[in-house]
Amino acid sequence: MTLYSKIQSLIEDGHYEEVLSKLNIDNLSNDMLILKVITLNYMEQYNIAIELCDKIINSSDNNSLRLEAQIHQINAKIGIGKIDPQMIEEIDNLLRNTENNRLKAYLHLLRGELSLSLGEIEEASIDLSMAEFIGRNLNDKLLLSNILNINARLHYTTGDNPKACEYLKNTLKILSSTNNFDRIAKISGNLGILHHAIGNLNEAKSYYDSTLATLEKSFNRSTAVLIYDNLGRYHCAIGEVMRSLEYHFKSLEIAESIDDQIQVGRVLKNIGDCYRHLDKYDFACDYYQRSLENREKRKNIIELGDTYYSLVIIYLYQNKLDLASYYYNLIDEIHSEDMHFIQLKTMSKALILKNKGRRKYITEAEVLLSEIINGKIIDFDFTIDAFRNLSEVLILEYKELRNPEILDELLELLNKMESLNLNINSQTLRTELLLIKSMLKYIDGRIDLSKKILSDAKFIADKFNLKWMKTKIETQEMIYGEDIDLPLGIELYLDFLKEYIVNPFKHIKKAEPQFVLILNQSGLVAFSLNFSDINEFEIELIGSFLSAINSFGKNAFSSKKSLRKINYEEYNIIIKDYSDLLFCYSYKGFDFKAESKLIKFMEYITGEIKLLNILMNNFLVMQYDANLEKTIHGIFIT
Repeated sequence: MTLYSKIQSLIEDGHYEEVLSKLNIDNLSNDMLILKVITLNYMEQYNIAIELCDKIINSSDNNSLRLEAQIHQINAKIGIGKIDPQMIEEIDNLLRNTENNRLKAYLHLLRGELSLSLGEIEEASIDLSMAEFIGRNLNDKLLLSNILNINARLHYTTGDNPKACEYLKNTLKILSSTNNFDRIAKISGNLGILHHAIGNLNEAKSYYDSTLATLEKSFNRSTAVLIYDNLGRYHCAIGEVMRSLEYHFKSLEIAESIDDQIQVGRVLKNIGDCYRHLDKYDFACDYYQRSLENREKRKNIIELGDTYYSLVIIYLYQNKLDLASYYYNLIDEIHSEDMHFIQLKTMSKALILKNKGRRKYITEAEVLLSEIINGKIIDFDFTIDAFRNLSEVLILEYKELRNPEILDELLELLNKMESLNLNINSQTLRTELLLIKSMLKYIDGRIDLSKKILSDAKFIADKFNLKWMKTKIETQEMIYGEDIDLPLGIELYLDFLKEYIVNPFKHIKKAEPQFVLILNQSGLVAFSLNFSDINEFEIELIGSFLSAINSFGKNAFSSKKSLRKINYEEYNIIIKDYSDLLFCYSYKGFDFKAESKLIKFMEYITGEIKLLNILMNNFLVMQYDANLEKTIHGIFIT
């Protein structure tokens, strides 16, 4: 066997380091330099490969070698994300200048991969079919495995996930006859990603673990970046967000060390998703913007759309509809046949419409969300988001109309998602389903059953530290804490639902405390502490108003208890009574913990015996020490 044949065999089996050690000599012939370039491309050392290709192109008199060098140089440019539509024309010129079937297959593969990146699905399909047709008649396992792998990506892009799985499994079958553990790890990892996208999280985890085991035999840093990043996505999907961050940061560290900017951009975006789930919106925005800066340097419209979508979501969470709409408009300007991108665009539009609040927009959003859920699962994450948002809209509609058909639609939606979760086992989805069931039972007046279901949801949320779900559960618990007549309780709850569902991101805005008051039995302000610019005269007027409205609430609803919450424009006032005292807390925005803060305030004041005696005996507390003020600030300013 010649040295050339030995090197080819080593490349096929993935012994890239050994190949480079054998070729680490000066004055290599151009045909051996070609083998070195191929090896560097497989190792994803694209910049070095590009330099060597320039050397071959400028020094060789052999047209065939120069042509092959140009092909491998294009491959390297695609590898580092230098996507340029003009490269299609360059490939066409090369195709016209070769009769070599192996090079033709390679060129059709590259043109198909370029078209995919540019969102031109039909063109990509034609080239990849041609590459596969030629490649199956060649004795080049690595080239054929590459062709089948990109064909799998094509079918994944068009939403044909079963066909994509079939291509990837055939790719693994071809590679199993080699010792190329690097390529085996990549394909195994891609199978994990595909199963994740269609919601088979357990199957995805199995492939990720298998890939990590393969990497122990042949550690490829680029493959490691991909697997650690997707393990992070897996743990985020099942609610283990802190563990998810560990994997993402591990992935980012390796990606930056090998200067793989394509993967850096993706990982930065996924880290932003984690911080969004942890309600750390400033951090999330920072990572999304970093991802956007990275991705704007390339021309991959799908990458850009992915980050634009994340920015739409984060700005909706912060109730910044203008910024969310700006990034949605950027998405809307992109035209692509990629089914994932089409779904992303549909979801973006639905969320923008839903957040506008008017019934006609919400109805349109409902149609779009149903479209995603009733179609085939192209991306699990979008399906879950669509379910979450559609269920909120249907609950609002059921609350307003009490139409049994709407309830049937809701129950059908819940059953569909429960069936899906049997294969997924997502703790986040499981908790979400329980919370929605709890809400429905509450609206129907079955309070005890509602509480039991909510308790199950809380157990899961606490166990897996699902912060977003814990916040929603606390809101439901606040409703249960209201010891008032059932009709009034339902009305207050429905008021909350209307506010939450029409503008579900309002609660993200940090609450702005305004004041706390204690009114005595005469209806006068016995104690007050302001957190804003309200003068003493205004406080007295507010106190009189609250005392009057409290009396009205008792009479109007025939309840021995106080009216619990008043909403006026952007102001919210929570009221609690203790013996003959009325405790009041006012704030702007939306604060799920408002009631628990007021209760802490009550517990503190009633624990101060001397102060309580003054208040109970109908005297005013004109002065109080700095420690008292500091304590109260600590309760309400958090």
